[in-house]
Amino acid sequence: MEALADSVREATPCRVGSSLHSKEVQLRKPNSIMRRYAQTILLKDDPELIRQYVDYHAHPWPEIAEGMRNSGVQRAYIYRVGLVMFMIVETDEDAKGPGLSEATQARLNEWDVLMQGFQEVMPGLPADAPRNGKWTLMEEIYTFEQN
Repeated sequence: MEALADSVREATPCRVGSSLHSKEVQLRKPNSIMRRYAQTILLKDDPELIRQYVDYHAHPWPEIAEGMRNSGVQRAYIYRVGLVMFMIVETDEDAKGPGLSEATQARLNEWDVLMQGFQEVMPGLPADAPRNGKWTLMEEIYTFEQN
């Protein structure tokens, strides 16, 4: 969670409703500045581990939502195809690291360690690719938005 907060501070802001954000976002937060992050990671090639990983995300610990909320995350989506995971996180422009109690932060760290047991870094990436733990930040190369 702290790595996400660090990457949140370094991203380039853009206005909601610009070509980088959908109309759905624009309707929810008009005239606000948001940041969007796309990240990818691989799951370990083990059907039982994948089932467990999906189940954890179907029933996340309450501290996960609390940590995201307190870090300025407005929306987060995770998608999967086979072993490939793709996550989109949208944050407030001024999102900062979480101001959480020690107990909640400890629980978030426990979640991160647990999830790392299911994950692998995407092979073939440059050594200097920006990372959020094992998740690799992706560069946006195309946008289409119908006005």
